[in-house]
Amino acid sequence: MNEERANGGLEPTTVRQVLKEAREFEAESFRAILERLSEVTSDTSLSSNQRDVTIYGRAYPLERLSYVVNVDGSEEIVYSRKFRKRERVFLVKPPTKSDD
Repeated sequence: MNEERANGGLEPTTVRQVLKEAREFEAESFRAILERLSEVTSDTSLSSNQRDVTIYGRAYPLERLSYVVNVDGSEEIVYSRKFRKRERVFLVKPPTKSDD
């Protein structure tokens, strides 16, 4: 990996650093999605400290939410509870119709 980075003129890195960067990018992307959603619908709003999001009047910690794209083409924001199945809290895109 570092050989290819050197070929591209980049600094050497570790797997841990790559994973950290990927997580940071994912978190930034999710925040951007939530900000965009709050602009187009009054059902969502991101807190000023960007640690919580309110969806349909209920506040959720951002680190417990995920953006999921399902096999049926639907997209949703889900809340992950510690010992329970994840719960859909916002449907972003309904399932696409199949032409079977």
